[in-house]
Amino acid sequence: MRRDPGRQGLVVTARTVHLAASLLLAVACEGSGSGTGSSHGATDPVVRGAEIVEEFGARCDRDDQYACYRLGLWLTKGASESNFIIPRDHAKAFPLTKRACELGKVESCRDLGRMYEHGSGTEPSAARALEAYLRVCDETSGPDDTCANVGRLYEEGRGGVTRQLAKAAMYYQRSCAGGATAGCARLGSFWRRGALGERHYRKALAAYRRVCPRPAYGRAGCAGLGAMYEHGQGVEKSISKAIEYYEGACRSADDRSACLAEERLRETHDLPRPAGSPRRAVE
Repeated sequence: MRRDPGRQGLVVTARTVHLAASLLLAVACEGSGSGTGSSHGATDPVVRGAEIVEEFGARCDRDDQYACYRLGLWLTKGASESNFIIPRDHAKAFPLTKRACELGKVESCRDLGRMYEHGSGTEPSAARALEAYLRVCDETSGPDDTCANVGRLYEEGRGGVTRQLAKAAMYYQRSCAGGATAGCARLGSFWRRGALGERHYRKALAAYRRVCPRPAYGRAGCAGLGAMYEHGQGVEKSISKAIEYYEGACRSADDRSACLAEERLRETHDLPRPAGSPRRAVE
């Protein structure tokens, strides 16, 4: 340790020098793709994007879970940042997302399920989508719609998945219990339609109300509540309440069927539309 003769009392140590050097290095790397492990300075964003793809691809080849996940996500959605651009490429994204899932990245398993279900970057396969969704559903808790996706595939019974309505109900219930909007909405519809043979209106109301406690919320369950009030299913029939719930779903959740149902009821019962509320044509 030594004292700087030009500044009385300032102590210069090896640690001070090290910290200063680290700060200068961070500043030098800024703008070159922070978090990408490179310090090329100002570079064409497209060129820098290609470098990142190569860099993260190499890291994924070494079983770097995060690199597989991040690069798969960039290639799935496309990335356009101030210092790099990565074009969307589902064919390249698929194997990266699959590898990240195999390495234990739950978020990638969710994405992998969607890719299998919709044939994004691979051949569509409901059976493989189910496998990926199940892995997520079994490892997560809380408001996640993935368990609802499992239930939906069991209810639909397509693409190699055997239709199993009891399992569909179980996964819808698990999803709704965690607070997932889609899970509660699908569970409500499941009970209201009597998918297992008997209609359970009280259970349907409870599921719908969990995600739509008031009409203004406009979430997925609101349209279901609108239908139940329209037809008097488990509640006293009320066209005015049905319109309230349909309107909430139409306005906030952009549910086209709810918009049409609201318009149909207003026209059928000659009920005025609130001032400033746009009229929607019934098709």
